[in-house]
Amino acid sequence: MSDKKELVVQSNRLVEASYRLTLVEQQIILFAICRAREEQRGLTEETLVTITAADFAAMFGTNENRVYEQLKEAMKSLFARYVVFRDTHPETGKARTTHVRWVSRADYIDGAGTIQLRFAVDMVPYITRLEREFTAFRLAKIGKLSSVHAVRLYELLVQYLSLGKREIEIDWLKTTLQVSDSYPRIESFKRKVIDVATQQINDHTDITTDVETDGAGHG
Repeated sequence: MSDKKELVVQSNRLVEASYRLTLVEQQIILFAICRAREEQRGLTEETLVTITAADFAAMFGTNENRVYEQLKEAMKSLFARYVVFRDTHPETGKARTTHVRWVSRADYIDGAGTIQLRFAVDMVPYITRLEREFTAFRLAKIGKLSSVHAVRLYELLVQYLSLGKREIEIDWLKTTLQVSDSYPRIESFKRKVIDVATQQINDHTDITTDVETDGAGHG
């Protein structure tokens, strides 16, 4: 894909929603957004996005001989994945939690090294340019990240790139990454998630970040 068409556009509500994907699942989602843009069809509930193993391997530096099986297995699990959105119910004023599936269809074309997916109808508005509050970044910027937490943290940071700083509550970040049960102690969360993610971001992307924490659990 040309550099011009490697733009990923996501709603900020989606970026800040709670979800947990594997690295390959995350790469599939981002690559599919780019592919739909490249084909200049846009994304609708009818769009069937095609991804070839060769193109995917070229973008993310994956071994093409193994990548199709990796894509196929990731698509099986992605079909069951969902995003958790939290907001206020407009009619009652009460807190609302909404679960939205990523995809409504997953195809594997054996022998052709190709997968296809269709985003779920309720997910489409969050990953297209239908609203104002979108974050945009180049897919190539995250192509070398091997930690899915690094990908998510990169997304959260580029929202505030123009300000040069972002304060995030540790508990909110754990919930957003869906790792609260895995890392109950701040020390282990920082060492195994934040430190690894920031190192990869600094080494492989176009931004540099430092993390400071205080006793109140802010970063």
